[in-house]
Amino acid sequence: MSDGGLLPGRATPEGCRAWAEARQRADPTLVAGTYRRLGRTQLTVSKLGFGGYRTDEHHPEHRLALNAALVEGCNLLDTSTNYMDGGSERLFGEVLRQGVAEGLIGRDQVVVVSKAGYIQGANLRRAEERKAADEPFPEVVEYAPGCWHCIHPHFLADQLDRSLARLGLESLDCLLLHNPEYFLADARQRGNQGVDAARDTFYQRIERAFMFCELMVREGRIGWYGVSSNTLPASSDDFGYVNLALLWEAAQSAAREVHGDGTAHHFGVVQLPYNLLETEALTRANTPVGDETVPVLEAARYYELGVLVNRPLNAMHANGSLLRLATPDPQAGDSDVQVALEEGLEEVAAAERAIDRLLAANDVASRFVDGDLFCLSRELRVALPQIQGVDHWHHIAGQAVLPNINKMVRFLHHNVAASAGPEWERVRDDYLQAVNRLLPVVEPALLARAVAANEPLRRRLAAVIGPVGEPLTLSQIALSFVTSTPGVTTVLNGMRRVRYVTDATACLGIEDLPDVHALAAATRE
Repeated sequence: MSDGGLLPGRATPEGCRAWAEARQRADPTLVAGTYRRLGRTQLTVSKLGFGGYRTDEHHPEHRLALNAALVEGCNLLDTSTNYMDGGSERLFGEVLRQGVAEGLIGRDQVVVVSKAGYIQGANLRRAEERKAADEPFPEVVEYAPGCWHCIHPHFLADQLDRSLARLGLESLDCLLLHNPEYFLADARQRGNQGVDAARDTFYQRIERAFMFCELMVREGRIGWYGVSSNTLPASSDDFGYVNLALLWEAAQSAAREVHGDGTAHHFGVVQLPYNLLETEALTRANTPVGDETVPVLEAARYYELGVLVNRPLNAMHANGSLLRLATPDPQAGDSDVQVALEEGLEEVAAAERAIDRLLAANDVASRFVDGDLFCLSRELRVALPQIQGVDHWHHIAGQAVLPNINKMVRFLHHNVAASAGPEWERVRDDYLQAVNRLLPVVEPALLARAVAANEPLRRRLAAVIGPVGEPLTLSQIALSFVTSTPGVTTVLNGMRRVRYVTDATACLGIEDLPDVHALAAATRE
Protein backbone atom coordinates (compact mmCIF):
# COMPACT_ATOMS: atom_id res chain seq x y z
CA MET A 1 0.00 0.00 0.00
CA SER A 2 1.07 3.59 -0.55
CA ASP A 3 1.36 6.06 2.31
CA GLY A 4 -2.18 7.23 1.59
CA GLY A 5 -3.56 3.70 1.92
CA LEU A 6 -4.22 3.41 -1.82
CA LEU A 7 -3.02 0.39 -3.79
CA PRO A 8 -0.21 1.61 -6.07
CA GLY A 9 0.46 0.72 -9.68
CA ARG A 10 -1.88 -0.33 -12.45
CA ALA A 11 -2.29 -3.04 -15.07
CA THR A 12 0.73 -3.49 -17.33
CA PRO A 13 1.21 -5.40 -20.60
CA GLU A 14 3.82 -7.59 -18.92
CA GLY A 15 1.74 -8.32 -15.83
CA CYS A 16 -1.44 -9.13 -17.78
CA ARG A 17 0.46 -11.33 -20.20
CA ALA A 18 2.04 -13.24 -17.30
CA TRP A 19 -1.41 -13.72 -15.73
CA ALA A 20 -2.83 -15.09 -18.98
CA GLU A 21 0.08 -17.46 -19.52
CA ALA A 22 -0.11 -18.75 -15.95
CA ARG A 23 -3.86 -19.30 -16.23
CA GLN A 24 -3.52 -21.20 -19.52
CA ARG A 25 -0.82 -23.43 -18.00
CA ALA A 26 -2.94 -24.09 -14.91
CA ASP A 27 -6.16 -24.83 -16.80
CA PRO A 28 -5.75 -26.84 -20.01
CA THR A 29 -9.48 -26.48 -20.78
CA LEU A 30 -9.00 -22.79 -21.64
CA VAL A 31 -9.08 -22.45 -25.41
CA ALA A 32 -6.93 -20.29 -27.66
CA GLY A 33 -8.39 -16.82 -27.68
CA THR A 34 -9.46 -16.92 -24.03
CA TYR A 35 -7.08 -13.99 -23.54
CA ARG A 36 -6.90 -11.15 -26.03
CA ARG A 37 -5.17 -7.84 -26.57
CA LEU A 38 -7.28 -4.89 -25.47
CA GLY A 39 -6.62 -2.91 -28.62
CA ARG A 40 -3.83 -0.34 -28.60
CA THR A 41 -3.52 -0.52 -24.80
CA GLN A 42 -1.44 -3.71 -25.29
CA LEU A 43 -3.07 -5.15 -22.15
CA THR A 44 -4.04 -8.83 -22.26
CA VAL A 45 -7.54 -9.45 -20.94
CA SER A 46 -9.99 -12.32 -20.64
CA LYS A 47 -12.73 -12.58 -23.25
CA LEU A 48 -15.25 -12.67 -20.38
CA GLY A 49 -15.27 -9.73 -17.98
CA PHE A 50 -17.03 -9.17 -14.66
CA GLY A 51 -19.77 -6.55 -15.05
CA GLY A 52 -20.33 -4.68 -11.80
CA TYR A 53 -23.83 -3.37 -12.46
CA ARG A 54 -26.03 -3.93 -9.35
CA THR A 55 -23.16 -5.22 -7.20
CA ASP A 56 -22.05 -3.66 -3.94
CA GLU A 57 -20.03 -4.33 -0.81
CA HIS A 58 -23.06 -5.11 1.36
CA HIS A 59 -23.96 -8.44 -0.27
CA PRO A 60 -21.64 -11.35 0.64
CA GLU A 61 -22.65 -13.28 -2.48
CA HIS A 62 -21.46 -10.43 -4.71
CA ARG A 63 -18.05 -10.68 -3.03
CA LEU A 64 -18.01 -14.46 -3.46
CA ALA A 65 -18.99 -14.11 -7.12
CA LEU A 66 -16.24 -11.57 -7.87
CA ASN A 67 -13.65 -13.75 -6.15
CA ALA A 68 -14.91 -16.77 -8.10
CA ALA A 69 -14.61 -14.87 -11.39
CA LEU A 70 -11.00 -13.95 -10.60
CA VAL A 71 -10.20 -17.54 -9.67
CA GLU A 72 -11.72 -18.74 -12.95
CA GLY A 73 -9.47 -16.36 -14.89
CA CYS A 74 -11.46 -13.17 -15.52
CA ASN A 75 -9.03 -10.25 -15.25
CA LEU A 76 -11.16 -7.39 -16.61
CA LEU A 77 -13.52 -5.76 -14.12
CA ASP A 78 -16.01 -3.14 -15.27
CA THR A 79 -17.86 -0.78 -12.95
CA SER A 80 -19.10 2.82 -12.82
CA THR A 81 -19.38 5.70 -10.40
CA ASN A 82 -23.17 5.38 -10.43
CA TYR A 83 -23.46 1.61 -10.00
CA MET A 84 -25.20 1.15 -6.64
CA ASP A 85 -24.27 4.74 -5.79
CA GLY A 86 -20.57 3.86 -5.64
CA GLY A 87 -21.07 0.53 -3.88
CA SER A 88 -19.84 -1.44 -6.88
CA GLU A 89 -16.53 0.43 -6.87
CA ARG A 90 -16.15 -0.16 -3.14
CA LEU A 91 -16.74 -3.90 -3.66
CA PHE A 92 -14.17 -4.05 -6.46
CA GLY A 93 -11.62 -2.18 -4.38
CA GLU A 94 -12.05 -4.37 -1.32
CA VAL A 95 -11.82 -7.64 -3.27
CA LEU A 96 -8.86 -6.49 -5.37
CA ARG A 97 -6.87 -5.20 -2.42
CA GLN A 98 -7.53 -8.41 -0.48
CA GLY A 99 -6.50 -10.50 -3.49
CA VAL A 100 -3.25 -8.55 -3.84
CA ALA A 101 -2.55 -8.74 -0.11
CA GLU A 102 -3.03 -12.54 -0.17
CA GLY A 103 -0.90 -12.96 -3.28
CA LEU A 104 -3.77 -14.31 -5.37
CA ILE A 105 -3.36 -11.64 -8.04
CA GLY A 106 -1.00 -8.78 -8.81
CA ARG A 107 -2.23 -5.23 -9.26
CA ASP A 108 -0.42 -5.25 -12.61
CA GLN A 109 -2.43 -8.29 -13.75
CA VAL A 110 -6.03 -7.05 -13.52
CA VAL A 111 -7.65 -4.32 -15.63
CA VAL A 112 -10.09 -2.09 -13.74
CA VAL A 113 -12.45 -0.04 -15.88
CA SER A 114 -14.79 2.57 -14.44
CA LYS A 115 -17.10 5.14 -15.99
CA ALA A 116 -18.24 8.67 -15.15
CA GLY A 117 -20.98 10.96 -16.36
CA TYR A 118 -24.19 10.11 -14.53
CA ILE A 119 -25.46 12.38 -11.77
CA GLN A 120 -27.71 10.25 -9.60
CA GLY A 121 -28.08 9.36 -5.93
CA ALA A 122 -25.48 11.08 -3.74
CA ASN A 123 -23.99 12.77 -6.83
CA LEU A 124 -27.36 14.33 -7.60
CA ARG A 125 -27.77 15.61 -4.06
CA ARG A 126 -24.34 17.25 -4.22
CA ALA A 127 -25.08 18.72 -7.65
CA GLU A 128 -28.39 20.13 -6.41
CA GLU A 129 -26.67 21.64 -3.36
CA ARG A 130 -24.05 23.26 -5.58
CA LYS A 131 -26.74 24.62 -7.88
CA ALA A 132 -28.65 26.04 -4.93
CA ALA A 133 -25.44 27.69 -3.69
CA ASP A 134 -24.89 29.21 -7.15
CA GLU A 135 -21.79 27.04 -7.68
CA PRO A 136 -23.10 24.43 -10.14
CA PHE A 137 -20.99 22.04 -12.12
CA PRO A 138 -20.69 23.53 -15.63
CA GLU A 139 -22.62 22.10 -18.58
CA VAL A 140 -24.90 19.80 -16.60
CA VAL A 141 -27.60 18.10 -18.67
CA GLU A 142 -30.73 17.98 -16.49
CA TYR A 143 -32.21 15.18 -18.54
CA ALA A 144 -34.93 14.00 -16.15
CA PRO A 145 -35.85 14.19 -12.47
CA GLY A 146 -33.41 11.93 -10.68
CA CYS A 147 -31.06 11.61 -13.68
CA TRP A 148 -28.69 14.38 -14.69
CA HIS A 149 -25.52 14.03 -16.71
CA CYS A 150 -22.22 15.84 -17.14
CA ILE A 151 -18.82 15.28 -18.80
CA HIS A 152 -17.30 18.69 -18.07
CA PRO A 153 -13.70 18.43 -16.78
CA HIS A 154 -14.66 19.95 -13.39
CA PHE A 155 -17.22 17.19 -12.85
CA LEU A 156 -14.92 14.47 -14.19
CA ALA A 157 -12.18 15.62 -11.80
CA ASP A 158 -14.61 15.35 -8.90
CA GLN A 159 -15.73 11.90 -10.03
CA LEU A 160 -12.22 10.56 -10.58
CA ASP A 161 -11.22 11.59 -7.06
CA ARG A 162 -14.22 9.82 -5.59
CA SER A 163 -13.82 6.79 -7.85
CA LEU A 164 -10.17 6.21 -6.90
CA ALA A 165 -11.00 6.67 -3.22
CA ARG A 166 -13.80 4.09 -3.38
CA LEU A 167 -11.65 1.67 -5.34
CA GLY A 168 -8.68 2.28 -3.06
CA LEU A 169 -6.40 2.64 -6.09
CA GLU A 170 -3.75 5.19 -6.99
CA SER A 171 -4.50 4.74 -10.68
CA LEU A 172 -7.44 3.58 -12.79
CA ASP A 173 -6.59 1.45 -15.81
CA CYS A 174 -9.31 2.91 -18.01
CA LEU A 175 -11.85 5.72 -17.54
CA LEU A 176 -14.85 5.78 -19.87
CA LEU A 177 -17.27 8.63 -20.46
CA HIS A 178 -20.56 7.00 -19.51
CA ASN A 179 -23.28 7.47 -22.14
CA PRO A 180 -22.38 11.04 -23.17
CA GLU A 181 -25.18 10.89 -25.75
CA TYR A 182 -27.50 12.10 -22.99
CA PHE A 183 -26.58 15.57 -24.24
CA LEU A 184 -27.96 14.73 -27.69
CA ALA A 185 -31.08 13.06 -26.29
CA ASP A 186 -31.73 16.14 -24.16
CA ALA A 187 -31.22 18.49 -27.11
CA ARG A 188 -33.71 16.53 -29.15
CA GLN A 189 -36.19 16.40 -26.27
CA ARG A 190 -35.99 20.16 -25.71
CA GLY A 191 -36.01 20.97 -29.42
CA ASN A 192 -33.79 23.98 -28.81
CA GLN A 193 -31.28 23.25 -31.57
CA GLY A 194 -30.99 21.25 -34.75
CA VAL A 195 -29.03 18.04 -35.07
CA ASP A 196 -25.98 19.64 -36.72
CA ALA A 197 -25.64 22.34 -34.07
CA ALA A 198 -26.20 19.83 -31.27
CA ARG A 199 -23.54 17.51 -32.65
CA ASP A 200 -21.02 20.35 -33.02
CA THR A 201 -21.49 21.22 -29.36
CA PHE A 202 -21.40 17.55 -28.38
CA TYR A 203 -18.00 16.85 -29.95
CA GLN A 204 -16.58 20.08 -28.51
CA ARG A 205 -17.57 18.80 -25.08
CA ILE A 206 -16.08 15.40 -25.89
CA GLU A 207 -12.79 17.03 -26.87
CA ARG A 208 -12.61 19.00 -23.60
CA ALA A 209 -13.34 15.81 -21.66
CA PHE A 210 -10.59 14.02 -23.59
CA MET A 211 -8.16 16.85 -22.80
CA PHE A 212 -8.89 16.27 -19.11
CA CYS A 213 -8.25 12.54 -19.62
CA GLU A 214 -4.93 13.21 -21.33
CA LEU A 215 -3.87 15.35 -18.39
CA MET A 216 -4.84 12.55 -16.01
CA VAL A 217 -2.78 10.09 -18.06
CA ARG A 218 0.19 12.43 -17.81
CA GLU A 219 -0.30 12.61 -14.03
CA GLY A 220 -0.50 8.81 -13.80
CA ARG A 221 -4.05 8.78 -12.42
CA ILE A 222 -5.45 6.81 -15.37
CA GLY A 223 -3.82 4.62 -17.98
CA TRP A 224 -6.28 4.91 -20.87
CA TYR A 225 -9.68 6.38 -21.59
CA GLY A 226 -12.62 5.94 -23.93
CA VAL A 227 -16.38 6.11 -24.33
CA SER A 228 -19.23 3.84 -23.33
CA SER A 229 -22.19 4.62 -25.57
CA ASN A 230 -25.41 2.85 -26.45
CA THR A 231 -25.61 4.73 -29.76
CA LEU A 232 -22.25 3.90 -31.31
CA PRO A 233 -24.04 1.23 -33.41
CA ALA A 234 -27.03 3.50 -34.17
CA SER A 235 -28.01 4.75 -37.60
CA SER A 236 -26.06 7.84 -38.62
CA ASP A 237 -29.45 9.52 -39.15
CA ASP A 238 -30.37 9.03 -35.50
CA PHE A 239 -30.25 12.31 -33.56
CA GLY A 240 -28.36 10.59 -30.73
CA TYR A 241 -25.84 8.74 -32.94
CA VAL A 242 -22.24 8.83 -31.67
CA ASN A 243 -19.69 8.73 -34.49
CA LEU A 244 -16.54 6.74 -33.63
CA ALA A 245 -14.51 8.51 -36.33
CA LEU A 246 -15.30 11.88 -34.75
CA LEU A 247 -14.37 10.53 -31.32
CA TRP A 248 -11.01 9.56 -32.78
CA GLU A 249 -10.57 13.06 -34.22
CA ALA A 250 -11.48 14.57 -30.85
CA ALA A 251 -8.79 12.45 -29.19
CA GLN A 252 -6.22 13.62 -31.73
CA SER A 253 -7.17 17.25 -31.12
CA ALA A 254 -7.00 16.75 -27.36
CA ALA A 255 -3.54 15.21 -27.64
CA ARG A 256 -2.29 18.11 -29.75
CA GLU A 257 -3.49 20.55 -27.10
CA VAL A 258 -2.00 18.62 -24.19
CA HIS A 259 1.07 16.93 -25.65
CA GLY A 260 1.70 18.86 -28.85
CA ASP A 261 1.32 15.61 -30.81
CA GLY A 262 -2.00 14.39 -32.17
CA THR A 263 -0.75 10.81 -32.45
CA ALA A 264 0.12 10.59 -28.74
CA HIS A 265 -3.42 10.23 -27.47
CA HIS A 266 -4.63 7.51 -25.09
CA PHE A 267 -8.11 6.92 -26.45
CA GLY A 268 -8.06 3.13 -26.36
CA VAL A 269 -11.41 1.56 -25.45
CA VAL A 270 -15.09 1.73 -26.38
CA GLN A 271 -18.04 0.00 -24.81
CA LEU A 272 -21.31 -0.70 -26.61
CA PRO A 273 -24.36 -2.99 -26.63
CA TYR A 274 -24.33 -6.09 -28.81
CA ASN A 275 -26.18 -9.39 -28.55
CA LEU A 276 -28.00 -12.04 -30.55
CA LEU A 277 -30.87 -9.70 -31.36
CA GLU A 278 -29.13 -6.33 -31.46
CA THR A 279 -26.44 -7.01 -34.04
CA GLU A 280 -26.12 -3.50 -35.50
CA ALA A 281 -22.53 -3.13 -34.26
CA LEU A 282 -21.64 -5.95 -36.65
CA THR A 283 -24.07 -5.36 -39.49
CA ARG A 284 -24.95 -1.65 -39.78
CA ALA A 285 -22.51 0.41 -41.86
CA ASN A 286 -22.52 3.73 -40.03
CA THR A 287 -18.92 4.80 -39.43
CA PRO A 288 -16.74 6.52 -42.06
CA VAL A 289 -13.27 5.02 -42.42
CA GLY A 290 -11.31 6.43 -45.33
CA ASP A 291 -13.49 6.21 -48.43
CA GLU A 292 -15.77 3.58 -46.90
CA THR A 293 -18.59 3.46 -44.38
CA VAL A 294 -18.31 0.40 -42.17
CA PRO A 295 -19.95 -1.05 -39.02
CA VAL A 296 -18.59 0.26 -35.75
CA LEU A 297 -16.89 -3.04 -34.84
CA GLU A 298 -14.94 -2.91 -38.08
CA ALA A 299 -14.07 0.74 -37.47
CA ALA A 300 -12.87 -0.13 -33.95
CA ARG A 301 -10.53 -2.73 -35.42
CA TYR A 302 -9.24 -0.15 -37.90
CA TYR A 303 -8.41 2.21 -35.04
CA GLU A 304 -7.06 -0.66 -32.88
CA LEU A 305 -9.52 0.03 -30.10
CA GLY A 306 -10.43 -2.46 -27.43
CA VAL A 307 -14.15 -3.24 -27.52
CA LEU A 308 -16.15 -4.11 -24.41
CA VAL A 309 -19.69 -5.38 -25.01
CA ASN A 310 -22.49 -4.84 -22.53
CA ARG A 311 -26.04 -6.22 -22.38
CA PRO A 312 -25.11 -9.59 -23.93
CA LEU A 313 -28.07 -11.33 -22.28
CA ASN A 314 -30.67 -8.54 -22.29
CA ALA A 315 -31.74 -8.21 -25.91
CA MET A 316 -34.28 -5.65 -27.06
CA HIS A 317 -36.73 -6.51 -29.81
CA ALA A 318 -37.50 -3.80 -32.36
CA ASN A 319 -40.88 -3.38 -30.65
CA GLY A 320 -39.17 -2.52 -27.36
CA SER A 321 -39.85 -5.80 -25.55
CA LEU A 322 -37.03 -7.55 -23.71
CA LEU A 323 -35.73 -11.03 -24.48
CA ARG A 324 -33.68 -12.42 -21.62
CA LEU A 325 -31.08 -14.70 -23.21
CA ALA A 326 -30.45 -16.78 -20.11
CA THR A 327 -31.62 -20.06 -18.66
CA PRO A 328 -28.95 -20.70 -16.01
CA ASP A 329 -30.28 -24.12 -15.06
CA PRO A 330 -31.70 -26.21 -17.93
CA GLN A 331 -33.06 -28.70 -15.38
CA ALA A 332 -35.17 -26.04 -13.61
CA GLY A 333 -38.29 -26.75 -15.65
CA ASP A 334 -39.86 -29.08 -13.10
CA SER A 335 -43.67 -28.91 -13.23
CA ASP A 336 -43.74 -29.45 -9.46
CA VAL A 337 -42.56 -25.88 -8.88
CA GLN A 338 -45.76 -24.56 -10.46
CA VAL A 339 -47.81 -26.65 -8.05
CA ALA A 340 -45.70 -25.40 -5.14
CA LEU A 341 -46.19 -21.81 -6.29
CA GLU A 342 -49.95 -22.22 -6.50
CA GLU A 343 -50.07 -23.81 -3.07
CA GLY A 344 -47.92 -21.04 -1.64
CA LEU A 345 -50.11 -18.32 -3.12
CA GLU A 346 -53.25 -19.95 -1.71
CA GLU A 347 -51.66 -20.33 1.74
CA VAL A 348 -50.77 -16.62 1.79
CA ALA A 349 -54.27 -15.74 0.58
CA ALA A 350 -55.81 -17.72 3.45
CA ALA A 351 -53.52 -16.02 5.96
CA GLU A 352 -54.47 -12.62 4.49
CA ARG A 353 -58.17 -13.39 4.84
CA ALA A 354 -57.58 -14.29 8.49
CA ILE A 355 -55.88 -10.93 9.07
CA ASP A 356 -58.71 -9.09 7.31
CA ARG A 357 -61.28 -10.79 9.55
CA LEU A 358 -59.32 -9.90 12.66
CA LEU A 359 -58.93 -6.27 11.58
CA ALA A 360 -62.64 -6.01 10.81
CA ALA A 361 -63.53 -7.47 14.20
CA ASN A 362 -61.36 -4.86 15.88
CA ASP A 363 -62.60 -2.00 13.68
CA VAL A 364 -59.14 -1.37 12.23
CA ALA A 365 -59.86 -1.88 8.51
CA SER A 366 -62.51 0.86 8.60
CA ARG A 367 -59.81 3.43 9.30
CA PHE A 368 -58.45 2.95 5.80
CA VAL A 369 -60.14 3.95 2.56
CA ASP A 370 -59.87 0.61 0.80
CA GLY A 371 -59.53 -1.86 3.64
CA ASP A 372 -58.08 -5.14 2.29
CA LEU A 373 -54.66 -4.17 3.63
CA PHE A 374 -52.86 -7.42 2.87
CA CYS A 375 -53.16 -8.50 -0.77
CA LEU A 376 -49.76 -9.94 -1.71
CA SER A 377 -51.27 -13.14 -3.07
CA ARG A 378 -53.60 -11.31 -5.44
CA GLU A 379 -51.04 -8.72 -6.53
CA LEU A 380 -48.37 -11.36 -7.09
CA ARG A 381 -50.68 -13.39 -9.32
CA VAL A 382 -51.16 -10.28 -11.47
CA ALA A 383 -47.48 -9.31 -11.42
CA LEU A 384 -45.87 -12.69 -12.13
CA PRO A 385 -46.50 -12.67 -15.91
CA GLN A 386 -44.83 -9.24 -16.12
CA ILE A 387 -41.75 -10.14 -14.05
CA GLN A 388 -38.87 -10.35 -16.52
CA GLY A 389 -36.74 -12.86 -14.71
CA VAL A 390 -35.03 -13.87 -11.48
CA ASP A 391 -33.00 -10.66 -11.16
CA HIS A 392 -36.13 -8.58 -11.69
CA TRP A 393 -37.90 -10.61 -9.01
CA HIS A 394 -35.04 -10.18 -6.53
CA HIS A 395 -35.22 -6.43 -7.07
CA ILE A 396 -38.99 -6.36 -6.56
CA ALA A 397 -38.84 -8.60 -3.49
CA GLY A 398 -35.98 -6.69 -1.88
CA GLN A 399 -37.10 -3.18 -2.73
CA ALA A 400 -40.89 -3.44 -2.49
CA VAL A 401 -42.44 -6.67 -1.23
CA LEU A 402 -40.48 -7.31 1.96
CA PRO A 403 -40.09 -3.67 3.07
CA ASN A 404 -43.82 -3.02 2.57
CA ILE A 405 -44.88 -6.15 4.43
CA ASN A 406 -42.56 -5.41 7.35
CA LYS A 407 -43.69 -1.79 7.50
CA MET A 408 -47.38 -2.72 7.49
CA VAL A 409 -46.95 -5.47 10.10
CA ARG A 410 -45.10 -3.10 12.44
CA PHE A 411 -47.74 -0.41 11.95
CA LEU A 412 -50.61 -2.76 12.65
CA HIS A 413 -48.86 -4.29 15.63
CA HIS A 414 -48.95 -0.88 17.31
CA ASN A 415 -52.62 -0.46 16.41
CA VAL A 416 -54.03 -3.97 16.95
CA ALA A 417 -51.97 -5.79 19.57
CA ALA A 418 -53.63 -4.05 22.50
CA SER A 419 -57.21 -4.81 21.40
CA ALA A 420 -56.73 -8.21 19.70
CA GLY A 421 -54.20 -9.65 22.13
CA PRO A 422 -52.79 -13.16 21.47
CA GLU A 423 -55.08 -13.64 18.45
CA TRP A 424 -53.20 -10.88 16.59
CA GLU A 425 -49.87 -12.52 17.30
CA ARG A 426 -51.16 -15.87 16.03
CA VAL A 427 -52.55 -14.58 12.71
CA ARG A 428 -49.52 -12.33 12.23
CA ASP A 429 -47.11 -15.22 12.73
CA ASP A 430 -49.15 -17.49 10.44
CA TYR A 431 -49.05 -14.81 7.74
CA LEU A 432 -45.32 -14.15 8.00
CA GLN A 433 -44.57 -17.88 7.94
CA ALA A 434 -46.75 -18.31 4.84
CA VAL A 435 -44.95 -15.43 3.12
CA ASN A 436 -41.56 -16.88 4.06
CA ARG A 437 -42.59 -20.22 2.52
CA LEU A 438 -43.93 -18.57 -0.63
CA LEU A 439 -41.10 -16.24 -1.58
CA PRO A 440 -38.40 -18.93 -2.12
CA VAL A 441 -40.80 -20.76 -4.47
CA VAL A 442 -41.11 -17.79 -6.84
CA GLU A 443 -37.53 -18.03 -8.16
CA PRO A 444 -37.65 -21.67 -9.32
CA ALA A 445 -41.07 -20.99 -10.83
CA LEU A 446 -39.65 -18.08 -12.83
CA LEU A 447 -36.69 -20.22 -13.90
CA ALA A 448 -39.05 -22.97 -15.01
CA ARG A 449 -41.05 -20.44 -17.01
CA ALA A 450 -37.88 -19.08 -18.62
CA VAL A 451 -36.67 -22.55 -19.53
CA ALA A 452 -40.02 -23.42 -21.10
CA ALA A 453 -40.16 -20.15 -23.04
CA ASN A 454 -36.55 -20.16 -24.22
CA GLU A 455 -35.92 -23.86 -24.78
CA PRO A 456 -37.11 -23.80 -28.43
CA LEU A 457 -34.71 -20.90 -29.10
CA ARG A 458 -31.86 -22.68 -27.31
CA ARG A 459 -32.44 -25.81 -29.38
CA ARG A 460 -32.48 -23.82 -32.64
CA LEU A 461 -29.22 -22.11 -31.80
CA ALA A 462 -27.61 -25.34 -30.60
CA ALA A 463 -28.50 -26.96 -33.92
CA VAL A 464 -26.71 -24.16 -35.79
CA ILE A 465 -23.61 -24.52 -33.59
CA GLY A 466 -23.47 -28.30 -33.78
CA PRO A 467 -21.89 -30.65 -31.22
CA VAL A 468 -19.53 -28.94 -28.76
CA GLY A 469 -19.49 -31.45 -25.90
CA GLU A 470 -21.91 -30.80 -23.07
CA PRO A 471 -25.20 -29.09 -24.08
CA LEU A 472 -24.84 -25.33 -23.78
CA THR A 473 -27.25 -23.19 -21.81
CA LEU A 474 -28.85 -20.30 -23.66
CA SER A 475 -26.68 -17.82 -21.77
CA GLN A 476 -23.53 -19.73 -22.76
CA ILE A 477 -24.60 -19.62 -26.40
CA ALA A 478 -25.36 -15.89 -26.16
CA LEU A 479 -22.01 -15.12 -24.52
CA SER A 480 -20.09 -17.28 -26.99
CA PHE A 481 -21.84 -15.51 -29.86
CA VAL A 482 -20.48 -12.19 -28.64
CA THR A 483 -16.96 -13.39 -27.91
CA SER A 484 -16.80 -15.10 -31.33
CA THR A 485 -17.62 -11.89 -33.21
CA PRO A 486 -14.61 -10.29 -34.93
CA GLY A 487 -13.69 -7.02 -33.29
CA VAL A 488 -15.00 -7.85 -29.82
CA THR A 489 -12.38 -8.01 -27.08
CA THR A 490 -14.39 -8.77 -23.94
CA VAL A 491 -18.03 -9.44 -23.16
CA LEU A 492 -19.15 -7.99 -19.82
CA ASN A 493 -21.54 -10.21 -17.94
CA GLY A 494 -23.38 -9.36 -14.73
CA MET A 495 -22.26 -12.23 -12.50
CA ARG A 496 -23.65 -11.25 -9.10
CA ARG A 497 -24.06 -14.84 -7.99
CA VAL A 498 -21.57 -17.69 -7.94
CA ARG A 499 -23.83 -19.86 -10.10
CA TYR A 500 -23.83 -17.11 -12.76
CA VAL A 501 -20.03 -17.17 -12.67
CA THR A 502 -20.00 -20.96 -13.05
CA ASP A 503 -22.40 -20.80 -15.99
CA ALA A 504 -20.60 -17.94 -17.75
CA THR A 505 -17.00 -19.05 -17.28
CA ALA A 506 -17.76 -22.30 -19.09
CA CYS A 507 -17.43 -20.10 -22.18
CA LEU A 508 -13.70 -19.80 -21.52
CA GLY A 509 -13.45 -23.42 -22.67
CA ILE A 510 -15.52 -22.97 -25.84
CA GLU A 511 -13.82 -22.37 -29.17
CA ASP A 512 -14.97 -19.39 -31.24
CA LEU A 513 -18.20 -20.20 -33.06
CA PRO A 514 -17.72 -20.33 -36.83
CA ASP A 515 -20.79 -18.43 -38.09
CA VAL A 516 -22.18 -15.66 -35.90
CA HIS A 517 -24.39 -14.42 -38.74
CA ALA A 518 -26.20 -17.77 -38.87
CA LEU A 519 -26.78 -17.67 -35.12
CA ALA A 520 -28.23 -14.17 -35.30
CA ALA A 521 -30.54 -15.23 -38.13
CA ALA A 522 -31.72 -18.27 -36.15
CA THR A 523 -32.59 -16.01 -33.19
CA ARG A 524 -34.92 -13.94 -35.36
CA GLU A 525 -36.80 -16.92 -36.83
